[in-house]
Amino acid sequence: MSNFKISLGVKVLDEVLSSAEEYVVLLYGPVGSGKSLIVKKLAEQVIKSGKEVVYSAFEEDPRKVKRWFAQKDTSMLNRLRIVNYFSDGVKDPDIIQGSDVISDLRSLVTDTTGLIIIDSMNELTLRYDVNQLVQFIKGVSSIIYGKGALALFTYNSVSQEIDVSLELVKFLFDGLIQLNVEPVPNTVIRSLRIERFKGVRVDSGWYFFAINERGDLEGVDASSIVSLIRSLQSQQM
Repeated sequence: MSNFKISLGVKVLDEVLSSAEEYVVLLYGPVGSGKSLIVKKLAEQVIKSGKEVVYSAFEEDPRKVKRWFAQKDTSMLNRLRIVNYFSDGVKDPDIIQGSDVISDLRSLVTDTTGLIIIDSMNELTLRYDVNQLVQFIKGVSSIIYGKGALALFTYNSVSQEIDVSLELVKFLFDGLIQLNVEPVPNTVIRSLRIERFKGVRVDSGWYFFAINERGDLEGVDASSIVSLIRSLQSQQM
């Protein structure tokens, strides 16, 4: 995504994604950690920059994806290509019925595409063996070559460790971003770390963030988290 700076609200995330031209990136973490919101916020910014987004919907009903963007600005749908792999029962003229993911991407991705989203890889890990997963990831990488686009895969991990099949193909990704969420009384603590990012020197430590009332991401200072934990501990004593 050359000549375009990402601004999602978490500095370290903005820095690595702004440098991710023709990268294949994995964003993984447990349910509720913020993956879907990050993906949609990134897609929103890419569309507003004048590029197109191809959104391959495996896990979420694509009609809900469409509704999220339509509620923001219906004009964004003109640059959003939502492909349905969720259910054969989805019927919507604005949603493309998917068949073979790689073939679909080859026909949809053009020089005006800025972002490809695969949401999520969980179904693919059930459908494919490791060799097929390798070929799939390489296939997506070959599609974005020369187009300046970013391919973003999501994955729902049951814990902080991703499953064995995905562990075996992590080396194929140019970037690995891990999310985590810890429920505490009356709130949740969300965090992320840049596990690895090709060509970028980053601190692999955890960075805290929150989702505000407007549905935007905000970086949170670690001292605030420490104060919150101490306050909760004192209440429990």
